[in-house]
Amino acid sequence: MFDRTDYNSPWLHILGLQVRRLSAADYRAMDERGSGTSDLAAPANGSPIRFARNMVAYLLSGGLDFLKVLLPLSIFFYRFLEWWHRSDFHKKIQMAPPPPPPMPLKPHPDGLAVPLDQALCPICNETRTNPAAAPSGYVYCYPCIFNHISEKHTCPITLAAAHVSGIRKLYSDS
Repeated sequence: MFDRTDYNSPWLHILGLQVRRLSAADYRAMDERGSGTSDLAAPANGSPIRFARNMVAYLLSGGLDFLKVLLPLSIFFYRFLEWWHRSDFHKKIQMAPPPPPPMPLKPHPDGLAVPLDQALCPICNETRTNPAAAPSGYVYCYPCIFNHISEKHTCPITLAAAHVSGIRKLYSDS
């Protein structure tokens, strides 16, 4: 401020801080004083205003140092809570019960009879080879159901409309 004051800004004046270069005498004084004393505490004969100003400076510097730890911790805690609630949301979705399967189609009175032995094909009445399911859900030999649907376009048991593209091949581990 045009060399009319010893302070570079009003804030430095309020805090009582002067910005200046250290001289050789300043370095010698710091060495003689040692590191055990603090400039922040007011001497016993200092004024209460200077003591209050030094305490405010001390608290502000300590508070800013505390923010170096507080900010990363708060960011970590926020991210943790975000993860916790997001994973809980996914757990609730996974806990929803699956929808029940559709009701099976009833055999039509004019259709083929369902054999009592589950291993037999209803069309050829022999043990199923190369099993395949019709769109109605009943299982046949693949050649039998393919030929029947190709010719009549219906399921042999339920007489429901069917197409060759609706036949699903069944695989077993044994």
